[in-house]
Amino acid sequence: MNCAIFQKQESVIKKIIDKINQTKNVQEKAGFAKELQKEVDVLLSMQKD
Repeated sequence: MNCAIFQKQESVIKKIIDKINQTKNVQEKAGFAKELQKEVDVLLSMQKD
């Protein structure tokens, strides 16, 4: 997509996913998952043109 917000969120989301995949601690994974949900919500709240 050629949307600045999408591109920013894509980068942030990829970093969080990498953190989730790298950690073995379940509590850390849960924290990162909550962070991921917040970032995904930004994309979901965008209006489609």
